[in-house]
Amino acid sequence: MKLLKLLIFINLLFFVTGEMFRFNIANDIFLKPLDASVLLTFFVWIFLLILNKIKQPNIKWQYLFFPTTILISIVVNSYWLMPIEIFTATLYALRFVSFFSLFFIVASFDKDFKQKLLNILFILGIVILIISYLQYFLYSSLRNVFYLGFDEHYFRIFSVFLDPNFAGVFFVLFFLFIFTKLVIALKKEKLKQKIFLFILFLISITTVFLTFSRTALLSLIISFSIYLVFLKKKKFILHLISALAMFILITYPFYQIESLNLFRTTSGIGRIESYTTSLKVASVNPIFGTGFGAYRYARKFHEKEIIDENDFPENSKSGVENSFLYVFATTGLVGLGAFFILWKQILNSAFKTLKKNNDQYQILVISSIACFFVSALFINSLFFPALMLWIFIILAILL
Repeated sequence: MKLLKLLIFINLLFFVTGEMFRFNIANDIFLKPLDASVLLTFFVWIFLLILNKIKQPNIKWQYLFFPTTILISIVVNSYWLMPIEIFTATLYALRFVSFFSLFFIVASFDKDFKQKLLNILFILGIVILIISYLQYFLYSSLRNVFYLGFDEHYFRIFSVFLDPNFAGVFFVLFFLFIFTKLVIALKKEKLKQKIFLFILFLISITTVFLTFSRTALLSLIISFSIYLVFLKKKKFILHLISALAMFILITYPFYQIESLNLFRTTSGIGRIESYTTSLKVASVNPIFGTGFGAYRYARKFHEKEIIDENDFPENSKSGVENSFLYVFATTGLVGLGAFFILWKQILNSAFKTLKKNNDQYQILVISSIACFFVSALFINSLFFPALMLWIFIILAILL
């Protein structure tokens, strides 16, 4: 158990590196320190389970259904995939399974260590906030890495995640986390603690705005509104909307810069094209999909897509700007149903605990899942490594 705790700690350290260190090892297979450390943690966990060195987790079938359909989708589509493509798809499937395993690993820890993990997440969130503001003022564009498939993102916070949308979703999740601590602190903590958390509250919500991500802003409005409804503070929803309106008015003079224009249409058109393509790919095999992790190859194979080798790569080629459509396209209706069953089970656990204990942290869980799901309508946030690590560890600690 000590080894697993150490590995979890290492995972959290690599979490801060985000997408800054990624290595193309072969066939557009990118290896990142966080992926490698989580995968190692998964294998160590399995090894200890086999040796009966740790207690067997109480895993319900609802949790295993989706990982099983992932593997089935790859096997079913192995007839048209090349061996290297099957290998790559299997690695993507293994990545999700390894991140999902964190839910069971952390859930098995004692309460004291779980509390330490909450404190570590709090500190790491602050570290990422600091890095984000340094990036905003000192490194305001990704133009120099455009050739690697990243958008330029002028004058926006994209943080260690190298993307303002994913960064924005993380900041919404961290904002909800800070707000929970603030609500709890208002009841029993000292004045200095309350002031510190209130300042962090303001900084974190400002950071969400500075991503200029409409996905993050919509996720913030919906998830925080759900939180306020549970707190029976519905009137504060108007304050949130007013703050957003004020932000729009203040930034309006800068809308000639495309990346800062909250009413920009380019990215919206790109998302519609992404949705359309995913539905075409899904129509080939709507029952089991075209293989989890094999979406890039499905586009080439089924659409006969012509790719100019001289073009810059696009990181979006391997995914869809919608997590649910990605699940549908790659694992079919079976996988999509299993995916909803998985999250339904998690939400049921949160609501049961909330009903029993009226625990503030359960409101955090429900609102965080809401943020996760709203953002998943516009980006593939449900399978973004850093966000998976955050949400699965939070769920394991609090459920």
